[in-house]
Amino acid sequence: MRTSRYTAVLVSTAVALGLLTACGAPATSGQDRGATSGAVPETPSKPVALNVLDVAGNLQLTQGMIDEFVKQNPKVVSKVTYSQAPAPDLVGKIKAQQGAGRVDIGLVLTGVDGMAAGVEQGLWEQLLPEHADRLTNMKEYQEPAAKMQELAGDYGVTVTYYPSGPLLEYLPGKVAKPPKTAQELLDYAKAHPGKVEYARPANSGPGRTFLMGLPYILGDKDPKDPVNGWDKTWAYLGELNKHVHTYPSGTTQTMKDLANGTADIIVSTTGWDINPRVLGTVPKEAKVTTLKGFHWVTDAHYACDPQGRLHRPAVGGAEADPVHAHQEAAGQGVRRRLLLPRPGGQGRRSLHGAAEEPGRDPDVRPAGVRRADRRQPQGSPAGREVRRRGLRPLGPRDRRGEEVTASQNRFTELRLDGVGRRFGGQDALSGLDLSVRAGEFIALLGPSGCGKSTALNCLAGLLPLTAGSIWQDDRRIDVLPPEKRGFGMVFQNYALFPHMSVRGNIAFGLRMRRLPKPEVQRRTDEAIRLVQLEEHAGKLPGQLSGGQQQRVAIARAVVLEPSLVLMDEPLSNLDAKLRLEMRTEIRRLHQSLGLTTVYVTHDQEEALSMADRLVVLRSGRVQQVGTPQELHNRPANRHVADFMGFRNLLPLTAGAGDAGGLVVEGLGLRLRATPVGRIAAGSPLVVGIRPEDLTVVDPKAANGAPGTGAPSDTLQAVVEVVEYQGRELAVEARTAEGLRLHLKSRERPAPGDVLTLTAAPSRVLAFPAEDDEPLPPDAATASPAALPAEATTGGAA
Repeated sequence: MRTSRYTAVLVSTAVALGLLTACGAPATSGQDRGATSGAVPETPSKPVALNVLDVAGNLQLTQGMIDEFVKQNPKVVSKVTYSQAPAPDLVGKIKAQQGAGRVDIGLVLTGVDGMAAGVEQGLWEQLLPEHADRLTNMKEYQEPAAKMQELAGDYGVTVTYYPSGPLLEYLPGKVAKPPKTAQELLDYAKAHPGKVEYARPANSGPGRTFLMGLPYILGDKDPKDPVNGWDKTWAYLGELNKHVHTYPSGTTQTMKDLANGTADIIVSTTGWDINPRVLGTVPKEAKVTTLKGFHWVTDAHYACDPQGRLHRPAVGGAEADPVHAHQEAAGQGVRRRLLLPRPGGQGRRSLHGAAEEPGRDPDVRPAGVRRADRRQPQGSPAGREVRRRGLRPLGPRDRRGEEVTASQNRFTELRLDGVGRRFGGQDALSGLDLSVRAGEFIALLGPSGCGKSTALNCLAGLLPLTAGSIWQDDRRIDVLPPEKRGFGMVFQNYALFPHMSVRGNIAFGLRMRRLPKPEVQRRTDEAIRLVQLEEHAGKLPGQLSGGQQQRVAIARAVVLEPSLVLMDEPLSNLDAKLRLEMRTEIRRLHQSLGLTTVYVTHDQEEALSMADRLVVLRSGRVQQVGTPQELHNRPANRHVADFMGFRNLLPLTAGAGDAGGLVVEGLGLRLRATPVGRIAAGSPLVVGIRPEDLTVVDPKAANGAPGTGAPSDTLQAVVEVVEYQGRELAVEARTAEGLRLHLKSRERPAPGDVLTLTAAPSRVLAFPAEDDEPLPPDAATASPAALPAEATTGGAA
């Protein structure tokens, strides 16, 4: 990362940019937006306050320099205030202020993702060439920084740049031999499911760098053409992602997961390697490595100036700033080069399900890339003159006749019949059949990319179906737009209006339905009491904790009295303590209000504790539907077992059965197991054992009849890692044949100790190795009489 004098040059350029914003005179009616240079005085008539919004983590590098500039120039800047937000919230935050006619953010520090989205959406002032004479430090850019500046065009200036990566970060105590090639990384992910992790490329610099570096590492045909030149990359990611269980929305979570042992290997960059290590987010002993074929991918941060400060229209007067064609094209060009998802295009079109037929949407992306098309950008949230942008304004006049009545809201059964969603040639969701009874709490569970969020978005109406239909009793609803379905939605990133108070956010939907003011106030007050936010009703979202913001989002959904509440990983951004508290809160609200809830999560513990029934998905297909007890005790196949906590998955072979049950053997082991499905002698198996079902026994006493700890029911392993987890210890051990085992223990073994382990046959499940499909109903839900007692009593051992 280029720092010291060079970064100071860039920062002084950014501060100058902020002062252009602060010093600018409002434009008069009809004034040309481009002719702004003359309106900016050399110095302000009095010191100005500068509000800086950081969505890229840039302040950790530059805040000291900005503070020093302010200290040395008290006649220019009176004070600087700083705020931070996730990059996905940037467009909504700026648009909300622009729509309300009060843009108080003077400078935005953003990565390429937020910069490109802002260019495409028309958020930024055009800075160059009009203000080039005021930003003379840009002439001192080094060549790589100048190249990154070309991406911003005329709408932002480069603040920092650095050779980024891609890098792999790991803890040597966990990973003794880090992968050196792409194939070795894939092999590690297969051998350690869920232990390789990277954040979503749309929201993460390391995730994006990993994606952009892979074509060079894999030797793809054209690393600069993701649509036509990345055949090897897409095939590789398709295979790798089968074994990546979590896909965080930001890089920080991957760092935390590395530190707490959730992940063994994460994707990183030079900046993310250095800074979290200094801050203590990851241990100092963490190391980084590269893969064979490594090629540097450069990243940068930018300073941008939101429209509406230099040219604030009178409230209720001038129309919203147009998105010029050259701006939209510029934003699309950047997105094509950076593989970012395109915001906007949320208006409903005829292909979304007209004429009582499910949508057939051919305008879809190839795997991993959303192509820049000709869909219109998002309109103003304040409902100004935006019809020409392809969206209906959101004012109350446009909601007449669209309200969903309480009688329409209620249903006995919600039914999904063969629901499918295809992107290009790939099925993200295929043949989903599900019935949801009124009052049920359903959890959609599975690894990243399994189709659970796609299913939720299809249900909400945010994605058109490419197959099947959705019914509310005898009323078909997949042909209806989202606002006519009467559902409430709680998003992962809260999606609150940043300029509205808690009360304003909760009441917004009621006001849009033109309900009488007393009714709006009564229901809003009830919702605020329900989520226990009475003392915070007048605060803005930025003044609340993560848990409080999530409660506002939940209240906003339930205040509409929806027939169905849809929740898309609402707890994933919260810390461990808040997750537990909000888990209980959501279940309490579900029970007290009699809600029907569909909840998306990748956390099996979360799903087991909250849901009435679970739906486990993999590669867009349902693997098993059942109660938490059924899935915990009797997973339908090895994939469900893997996701439901059977961390020990051993590749063995079916031997001959005896009086004690099925015998499985191989790799120096011989155990008794309970078969799941039809298993023939000599066939390859995957044997699943939960860590808590492996117990340590005295090797001297392990001599007796079969099933009582005899040698044929035991295995030996050497302790490698011991983790303290409060009431118990998590132990990682390895057999002589190299199999890694996970177990729980109340006694503390030492690394190097040899343990003799055993497990009851009823707790050792044997699955056909090649069984990628769910079992037939008769096998997946065997009667209690057919199973050992311990496997049917329910609950954890």
